[in-house]
Amino acid sequence: MTLTDIWRSNIYEISKWFKPNEKEPFNIVLVDIQKTAEENRVCCEEVELLGGLLVDYIALSYRWGELDEQFVPATDDYYAQITSFHLDDFYRLCRRMLNEPDLKEIKYVWVDAICIDQGDDHRKKAIIYRMTDIYLNATYIVAVPDLHKESLITVSNSDKRMYEQVQNNRWYIYHFIHENIEDLYRLDDDWRYMLNNPSDDTRQAYNMKIRRGRFLLDSEEKEIEAWDILSKEDPKDKDDHNQQEWITKYKTITEKLLEENRQERIRDAIHHLQDLFRDWANRAWVISEYSIAKEKNDGEMKYWFIHLDKEDDFYGKPFFTLDFHQPHESYSYDRFHWCFDYFKQYHNMMIESTVKRPFLEMILNSRATKNEDRFHAILPLSPKYHKIKTSKDTISRWHISNMKSVKLKLYEILDTEDKLQLLLSCARESHTLLPTFASTSNSCPDTFRLFASVVSFRLMMINFDLSDPSAIHFGFSHCGNYRGPCLHLRPIKYYVHEHFGSLLQDRDEVKRYSRVIKELGIETLDASFKFVTISSFCSNDEVDITGASYKDLVIPLFGSMDKNVWIVCPLDRQDKRRPRWSHYNKDYVFRVY
Repeated sequence: MTLTDIWRSNIYEISKWFKPNEKEPFNIVLVDIQKTAEENRVCCEEVELLGGLLVDYIALSYRWGELDEQFVPATDDYYAQITSFHLDDFYRLCRRMLNEPDLKEIKYVWVDAICIDQGDDHRKKAIIYRMTDIYLNATYIVAVPDLHKESLITVSNSDKRMYEQVQNNRWYIYHFIHENIEDLYRLDDDWRYMLNNPSDDTRQAYNMKIRRGRFLLDSEEKEIEAWDILSKEDPKDKDDHNQQEWITKYKTITEKLLEENRQERIRDAIHHLQDLFRDWANRAWVISEYSIAKEKNDGEMKYWFIHLDKEDDFYGKPFFTLDFHQPHESYSYDRFHWCFDYFKQYHNMMIESTVKRPFLEMILNSRATKNEDRFHAILPLSPKYHKIKTSKDTISRWHISNMKSVKLKLYEILDTEDKLQLLLSCARESHTLLPTFASTSNSCPDTFRLFASVVSFRLMMINFDLSDPSAIHFGFSHCGNYRGPCLHLRPIKYYVHEHFGSLLQDRDEVKRYSRVIKELGIETLDASFKFVTISSFCSNDEVDITGASYKDLVIPLFGSMDKNVWIVCPLDRQDKRRPRWSHYNKDYVFRVY
């Protein structure tokens, strides 16, 4: 969660009574990068944005941590109260920006934790309301996914160890992300040279330990000790041939282990940074911020990891760049280098976390302080649905409170194809609450990607008439004691699982949903109750397209054909008692509760 998350959560309530003219200039507080870097204290200026003078500044995108309060004078009339990052890390970042080739001439940086006056409600609300303008008019948007680094290493020993791991391998990781293959080979060679050429003092200390039998490989230090000593053994000094043979073998094994362990440590450090990036990229308002960045600077956004910084190591070196307009990387790595596969994995992660995210996956699986923020931040990004928001109060009037209300609102506003994808994502889990088509806690992102893949390759036609609004229709109905949302499904084909007989009452699926079934006014299960599978796609023949290849793209239902009462109920595919399906293409509208 960022400070922007919290403040923006209330922005649309604010807008009901506070409506500034968006075209007018307004004043904002910016941090002077050079002064802050040189004086090691926050130095701010108040400037006019959208006025007669062009203001060059960097806007930071980051996520919030949880630290003890730090108070700094931002301007003459207010103090900034900072808990989201450690000021030392911010000062270090300012020094880096001051020496970054593309950023060094930019005077200011905007960061919400410092540049918004929390003590003045009127000023705070005015700035929050113009947040989009602030990011749109920034010269650069720079992402710092781990600006909250101090919060991580303060509360978690594992995060602290990973920070040290990144620090130890910072240059290797830097060249890895930048695809500097020649520098990686050079660092590999330097590392091997260091192993084979220890200093005299180090060698004497190792000799002492080796005489005490300290041939241990349970830590990096001991591994290097063993290798250094063994690499200096002279066969002429050995009377015992067996001992020398053992040392030679041990030396070979140790060299291999050292190489593998080093590679594993570097991979772990890179994976840690990947996790930090994913966590940052999955924040609802961050999605809005990097979506703005896609339209700036030829679709390139700079990013940096505070974990890498140590003194002035990277001064003059460029930050990393994420190119939104080139999602398919042309890998420049030597395929024989040990980290080639990890390089592809890293860059694929970056693209999948930002560029290749379907609209529904973003709105359902992003992290948000308030669930309505999913619509505030992400709905405007959709070419299909951005016009649904007809006023600044539209989303507030929806009264979004939890994930169920998010999904129900989506069923109401989405087109037929997207309703189908939403239903598929909800059908992956077991639902024991009504409505069963909207009661899951989360949605599987693989569902959206798999669906899009099948559609893009035109392997089969969709099993619903997308031109017919009634094919998947959201409404309200009552059944038994239930009064609430209902989904009408009208597929082209469906599959009925016949001949359960007396086994039906004993099935785990039915037992698990007994409370839901009773709430719908059903006391006993007669012969009209069936398990039905509706596939997302259909073919012209009776090929089973509910099998392994498409098992995640089906809608499993349980209910009565006569009563037309249905619930989403996944059928256990491993159950040997499961009968074969019968194929139907009769016109039937399933009423799903």
